[in-house]
Amino acid sequence: RFKVDGKKVTVKLPDETVAAYIIVKDREFQVRDESQKVELFELKSQSDGDWKLKGSNDQLLAVIKKRDYGYEVEDAAERSLFKSKLKDGKYSLRDAEDNSVLYTKDAISPLSVACLGLEQIESLAVRTGLATTILLFSD
Repeated sequence: RFKVDGKKVTVKLPDETVAAYIIVKDREFQVRDESQKVELFELKSQSDGDWKLKGSNDQLLAVIKKRDYGYEVEDAAERSLFKSKLKDGKYSLRDAEDNSVLYTKDAISPLSVACLGLEQIESLAVRTGLATTILLFSD
């Protein structure tokens, strides 16, 4: 479940435990632990339209690169992991071999779809929370 309170989204698991908090600050999304004191991840907009995912130690984990077709998720070594594409009214997340991992025909942000490919964030619930927060608060 996701609970929105101002510019903060609480990500809860089915048993109601808090998986993370996502704090929105301008063009930056901070993923914090259940105490809200420890920043686990930061996804920050870059001036060229790309987004950088950094870990708690400020280490670059991934880059979501803006492309003509949507976005490409690369790891810190610039290896392509996923592509978020809009084609024929279908938004899809495709792996490095261009196989469809997931798709929807609902209107959704390609950036949100790309967040689902950020496997550096191990928790699918937290990735989904980040994708939802981007849907709510990103331009």
